[in-house]
Amino acid sequence: MRPRLLAMALLPLLVAVLPGLGWHSSAMAFRNCDPNQDSSVFRGSSRYFIGELEFNESTGQTIGTETHYNYSNLDGSGVSECHVTYDISGFYEAASALFLLDARRSSQSAGCEQAFIDANYPEFTSYTLQVSFKSGGNVEVLRADSGETVGVGTWYEGSVSYKTQETCELY
Repeated sequence: MRPRLLAMALLPLLVAVLPGLGWHSSAMAFRNCDPNQDSSVFRGSSRYFIGELEFNESTGQTIGTETHYNYSNLDGSGVSECHVTYDISGFYEAASALFLLDARRSSQSAGCEQAFIDANYPEFTSYTLQVSFKSGGNVEVLRADSGETVGVGTWYEGSVSYKTQETCELY
C-alpha cells in the first residue's frame, strides 16, 4: 500500500484511539458571526482562539498550543480565513492553579498576510493564566495579571482546554 493511502486508512483509527490515550480536548472551532450576510450589512471580521495545555502535576512541566482564528469579509471576494498557532511551554503551579507560559509562533495558514501577522501576533510572548474551577470539570481561564476572563473550557487530569468568546467586529 502506498504511504499516502496507508496514512488515509489509519487516520480514522488514530482519531478513535486518541481520546483513550489521555487527550480529552473538547475545544472545537466555531463561528457565530454570519459571514453570509450581504457585505453592505456585515463588513467586518470575527476572531477567537482555542488553547490546549497538557501538564504534569508533580513536575509542573506544561506543553500545548494556542490557535487564533481570524475571519474577514472585507476583501470583497468572500470570507477569508487566517489562523495562527503558538507552541506553548511553561510551568503549572498546582497550589495556586497558575500556568506560567512562554509561547512561540510556530505556524500560520496560507490565507494570512504577513503584515497582519506582524501587527497582531508577536513571534514570542509570555503570560500567566489563572484557572478557576467550576462544577463538573469545567473551568474559567483568566489572565492572572488583570483577572480578565480569557475563556471557558474543561479540565481533565493532566490537561485543560479552553476557548475564547468570538468577537464580531463591524466596520
